[in-house]
Amino acid sequence: MSFISGCTTPRPGAARRHSGAAAQEHLSSAAPNRRVIRTGRSELHPKVTPEWILAQEADDDLVPVIRRFGAPSIIYVPIILGGRPFAVIAFSMAPPRVYNEHDLVFAEELARRASTAMHNAELFQTAKKERERAEEAATLRERLVAIVGTTCATRFRRSAWRRSR
Repeated sequence: MSFISGCTTPRPGAARRHSGAAAQEHLSSAAPNRRVIRTGRSELHPKVTPEWILAQEADDDLVPVIRRFGAPSIIYVPIILGGRPFAVIAFSMAPPRVYNEHDLVFAEELARRASTAMHNAELFQTAKKERERAEEAATLRERLVAIVGTTCATRFRRSAWRRSR
């Protein structure tokens, strides 16, 4: 049985705790989710132990989940938006089954579809805003035509009235 145990973006303060060479060292040994968001490459960890969790500086929210369910393997997959990693999905497997390369391919396909859905939602929002803007422009144009048309008609009537006298 698998479940999505987290979808995280890089934490704002995570990289700021270190500077210069310390920052580079921190990023190279960072938690898997931060590594995946940095590199954009998926990671399959078929054997997860408590020692591995501690060594990886795993995300504080993920550690209790891993310990509680005793997840023997984890897959971290990036969600790519605009050609850049946007978020990471962490899949965890309940014992006794262990993730393999086929599961990694499946998880990557799920992440690709999630990315496509997010991109489509973004496009939908953009189209909606553009439609609203076009409708507002059409309304303003109609109001302007009504005002200008009334003014022109009034002037035409006055000039016609003057000529008839």
